[in-house]
Amino acid sequence: MSKLFLNPLVWLRRFRKRRGYGVHSPFAFNFITDVVYERWPYYAYRQLDLLHPQWICRLRLRPVKLSRLLFRVANYAHPRRACILGGTPIAKASLQAAVPSAQWTDSLSSPSFDLIYLDAPNADVLLYTHPDTVLVLDNLQTHLPFWQQLLSDQRVAISFDLYDVGIVMFNKRLNRKDYIVNF
Repeated sequence: MSKLFLNPLVWLRRFRKRRGYGVHSPFAFNFITDVVYERWPYYAYRQLDLLHPQWICRLRLRPVKLSRLLFRVANYAHPRRACILGGTPIAKASLQAAVPSAQWTDSLSSPSFDLIYLDAPNADVLLYTHPDTVLVLDNLQTHLPFWQQLLSDQRVAISFDLYDVGIVMFNKRLNRKDYIVNF
């Protein structure tokens, strides 16, 4: 079935998982409401919107929504060292616009990273995480086996399944939970 017709069906199936409904963890609820569903404009949105074709911005289609989400996640993580493995130039620009002072790299060369963005599965990435690492997996539906492997790892504390994007946090002070969010 075409992705154009599939997204409304997915939205209806995940309708009860929107805006933090049913989330009892204060940390997870704040992350969902203050990062995932944040509506206020940020300082770099205009610059990021210029990277998209004008008709995509006017219709507020999914690429604009995803690039703004990546910006907010990077802004939340505020990394000192970050790694971008794959991805489009717009995704890279969205992540780097949030924290331009960070050390951005496109290879796993540092001992650990505060933020890791993956466009494709990479089993070695878990070796470069620490308790404050935030891992973002793009194109989640095409990489479901790798996503399941990530979720079964003992180091993972909290995960957010946004259908197209997966966000994983490794902070063991948080209770282990996997959240499905209608984004």
